[in-house]
Amino acid sequence: MANLWSIACSKLSKEQQEILKSGLVLPVRFDDLRSTVDKTRKDAESHRWKIKTRNGTIVLREHFNKMVSWIQKFIAVGDTVVTYDPGHAALPWAAVRFILQVLQARSYEAESAKVMVNDTTRAAEFVKGLEEVSFYIYDSAVRENLYLTKGTIEERTHLESHIVDLYMVILKFLLEAKMFFDASSGSRYD
Repeated sequence: MANLWSIACSKLSKEQQEILKSGLVLPVRFDDLRSTVDKTRKDAESHRWKIKTRNGTIVLREHFNKMVSWIQKFIAVGDTVVTYDPGHAALPWAAVRFILQVLQARSYEAESAKVMVNDTTRAAEFVKGLEEVSFYIYDSAVRENLYLTKGTIEERTHLESHIVDLYMVILKFLLEAKMFFDASSGSRYD
């Protein structure tokens, strides 16, 4: 079975790949990832991180709790996937971990734990997006494991194509989030 994450990454421009991969620690150790998300969740809880937007208040702790859940579920099904492909989903999980580490560092530098970055609405959307990305990484691993080993070649090829498209969307989101939170990543990609 082909590594669909690698295929999706190869469809990004070289510049996008370099920005996305810069500063990431690969391969990802899932204990480190879970620890990073859990630390971010605890920080959000102890500092009562909330972001006020036009549509209401977003309690960040809730999103980090969901991320921990998706990571634990991925680890459970990931054992099967990793047996076939040890690097499976390493890039997106490494990017999630990196973004959370930058988010933690920036929150400590901020004058108020409630204001992590200037554009709080966008920051809130990225945090919500990280939680959704965590779900899709888990969900796609399940789908790959269940459905890409069955069916006709045409059906598998069709599904692989759609999964690669989803992975490209996820990688582009992670690229944008990484550049938003990590000022040292250089110019923004559009």
